[in-house]
Parts: sequence; structure tokens; C-alpha cells
Amino acid sequence: MCAITYHAGRRIQGTSTDVAPIQGGWKEIARTTTGSALSTISVGSIPDKRYYMVLTNIVGKTSDGVNWQTRMGNGSIDTGSNYSMRYSLNGGSDSASSGSDSIQAGTNPTDLPQFNVAYIANLAGKEKLYMSHDVNQETAGAGNAPNRTEVAGKWDTTGSQITNIAVWADGGGSAYDTGSFIKVWGSD
Repeated sequence: MCAITYHAGRRIQGTSTDVAPIQGGWKEIARTTTGSALSTISVGSIPDKRYYMVLTNIVGKTSDGVNWQTRMGNGSIDTGSNYSMRYSLNGGSDSASSGSDSIQAGTNPTDLPQFNVAYIANLAGKEKLYMSHDVNQETAGAGNAPNRTEVAGKWDTTGSQITNIAVWADGGGSAYDTGSFIKVWGSD
């Protein structure tokens, strides 16, 4: 039975012996924030966790628009044809791709903001499953709805745990402006 007391200011208090501590949860384990415009943002030396949550914020720089991609690796980023995905843009019909050199994460941020949340299962001996949701501003103004992308993918490797994650602009150039970031959270 928990002994809970109510205090001034609507505070509720219990003692540490009242409840068992919560185990696990998400903890930030790596991050990179750009100090200048780049075409790739990467995070390395990621500790081994069973699951990752990757938050990516793109401050777009180019007016041409780019599709930005996610890659993973162990020691170095895998740029081989080891990725497969299924994705949908703005709730439309889905498209599939296999034997790709990356997983599409978002589309056409141009010089407008874009935000992505991705989850990766990093299970030993299994392909690394990936799921993400992306939103970008499209055109400024209250009358213009944002774009969205949903992606389900995998890194087709079973022999390696993830130690590196990168996002890159397939259109090249310095598409990600100062202040863009990638943050990785881990959970066991």
C-alpha cells in the first residue's frame, strides 16, 4: 500500500519505499548539431541499445528541394545496396523500394523547416527495422497544410549492431543549414 500525502500547492508526495523505481525509458545517447551548412549530418559512437529513437530537425538551405535519406552503419556508414523501404507521401498510395543505398526519410524541405521522428529496432542477429514520420512546412502561411511522409524500412544486415546513423541530401550540395540536428535516444 502506498502512503501518499497531499501538500499545499496541490503537490502530491510519496516516499521512495512506496513504489518500485521505473526501469528503462528513453535516454539521449548521441547528438550532432550543424555549425555550418552541410550535405550530411551524422552521429557516431552510438552505444548498443535494443531500440533507438532518432529526432532530426532540418533547417533547409537550398531552394531546389531535396529528398533526404537515412543510412546506418557499424564503424562506418553503409552506402551499399542494403536498404529496403515502403513509403507514403501525404497519405497517398505507397511505393516500395529494395536494394537501395539508403532509406528515404523526408522529401522536398527546400529552405523551409522539416522535422522527423524515427524508431529503429537494433536487435542482435536481426535486420534493423526502421519506422519514421516526417513533416515539412511546404509553403509559409496558415492556409497551407504541411507535407508528411511515413516510411517503413530496414537495413538488411544481421551481423552488425548500429554504431552510426547519418542523414544526407541526395541532391548534394550544402542542403542542411546551420542549426540542423540529429539526436539519438536509446532504450533497452
